[in-house]
Amino acid sequence: HSTCGGHTEGGHDVFPEPPLLPLSAVPCQFCKESKHFSWKRTLTKAEIGDSLAKKGYSATRVASLAVASRTAAGRAKEITVGLPGGKQTTILASDFRLAVGPGKLPSVRFDVRDLGASFEFTGHGFGHGVGLCQWGAKGMADARHSATEILRHYYPGAQLVMLYPAQGT
Repeated sequence: HSTCGGHTEGGHDVFPEPPLLPLSAVPCQFCKESKHFSWKRTLTKAEIGDSLAKKGYSATRVASLAVASRTAAGRAKEITVGLPGGKQTTILASDFRLAVGPGKLPSVRFDVRDLGASFEFTGHGFGHGVGLCQWGAKGMADARHSATEILRHYYPGAQLVMLYPAQGT
């Protein structure tokens, strides 16, 4: 991911893997210069329904959207899609984002508001949010943090080792 939007995500909350300490969620105060730190998008209900239908979801007409659950770091984990006739379906937020298009929804760290014929998404970050935040690493480097400090921040508990001797030693 390029921008965590203020907090990285635990790997187990995004990928079907057991928790791994170096891929824990950590706060990040260094990616605020990214154009994706904060964003707002408006998508029509028809546009979302068409996108979901193309990915095989039976949600061609979307009546409502709601964040059903969140990760500990604050990203949407599940989205409840309201359908005509009062029916609902719940899908993983990451699947919803990919169905709608990652260019249209930069991340799943968002809130959603119903505007009638469309939904307004207000969010932070770009990408899945797991591991090193690229803009955060740049911000830390600009603030004179060493590469070791940057890696230790974004990969807590990881052991940094030299795999081969440096040239000239």
